[in-house]
Amino acid sequence: MPAGHQVTTYFWQDIRPGGESVPSAVVSLIPRLVGNATTPYTLTITFNEILEPGGTPIAPGPPEILTFRRGDVQGDGDIDVFDRMFGSQYLAELRTIGEINPVNMASVRHDGDSGDKMSVFDSMFISQYLAELRDAYYN
Repeated sequence: MPAGHQVTTYFWQDIRPGGESVPSAVVSLIPRLVGNATTPYTLTITFNEILEPGGTPIAPGPPEILTFRRGDVQGDGDIDVFDRMFGSQYLAELRTIGEINPVNMASVRHDGDSGDKMSVFDSMFISQYLAELRDAYYN
């Protein structure tokens, strides 16, 4: 995944206009953390109903519970120099997306209304936070 990639989760559904099966996104979830670096946040995703393309119900699984903390790139519950390092290594393609928490990284520096993207600035903001040049809101 290249630097500057937006973190987005899509849920797809087949819609059949005129008998054709056309996959269409019915939900786009773009989490944006607006809290501070010291507070973890929990997001619970629950589906009440899931249908196959033919309309047959599929039993929803258990809720998906995700915990986020701005700047905790490695996902260990702390924000330290390793988070900056993991973020920089990911951007240099030395780590995979599965080795970092992309929402925690992308949410460090807010990139505007189009959504947060992972960039070198997120790693820089973490370094500045650790050096006490930025507050827990990364201001």
